[in-house]
Amino acid sequence: MEAHSDTPESLEIRDAGYGDPYLNLALEEDLFRRCPDHTIRLLFYRNAPAVIFGRNQNPWIECDMDACLSRHVALVRRISGGGTVFHDRGNLNYSFSMPRSYYDPRRFVGIVVQALECLGVPASACARHSVWIGGQKVSGTAFMLTGQRALLHGCILVNSDIALLHQVLRSPGRLLHTHGVPSVRAEVTCLADAHPQVTPERLAEAISQATATVLQPRVRRALPPESAHHATVAEYHARQISTAWILGRTATFSHTLSLGEGRGCRLDVEHGIV
Repeated sequence: MEAHSDTPESLEIRDAGYGDPYLNLALEEDLFRRCPDHTIRLLFYRNAPAVIFGRNQNPWIECDMDACLSRHVALVRRISGGGTVFHDRGNLNYSFSMPRSYYDPRRFVGIVVQALECLGVPASACARHSVWIGGQKVSGTAFMLTGQRALLHGCILVNSDIALLHQVLRSPGRLLHTHGVPSVRAEVTCLADAHPQVTPERLAEAISQATATVLQPRVRRALPPESAHHATVAEYHARQISTAWILGRTATFSHTLSLGEGRGCRLDVEHGIV
């Protein structure tokens, strides 16, 4: 873990205002890559149903792709590492973009825990920087580091469709062999099940307040969403929706097909293509 430096000069808070997961991740990446020095950017967004898997993961292992297609659940690959998660409108997503010298995952996950406690939720963080209530997980995090910038983001299950989550994140059990990074599975729950006073809107405001309290920036600004027509946003969005990124980024793997009567064959798949 890298130690954080002095208090940031500015805290910028935005709500993306979109429901398109591909566009929201493009906006997030744009804010991250263009984050000014001495500034921390906090972005909130909520997505239509989507399975979001990590940069180095294999979607054929991480989710039931047939169920995703039949239930109109988008398949999305993000730029950060970490495990596969489910998003829908009952899920609040947050991201902190910052100069790398500010990066301290325990500090920023601690902000989320503090916000939940302010709403009456007895939450705690674990060593993997996920947030738990009791013995169940309500939020995971992932990050990306460059030479100059850091991104830490997470999703919080507020009032999500848990039945759909389990359906689409159920591995179909194919005979796949890969060098991809598998998710660490955990029992999950929604905050609103035990704490109906928590809504995505109230939680976003609580996280904003806790961020300002912990970081004590000299200037706090609530800003409108970045334009979806910004040139770099359009570039990132084009990549996000491309099959070459969503499936073709998958590390080489093999798939064993059973042909019956003890027979079978092995398919070697490279860039998502047999």
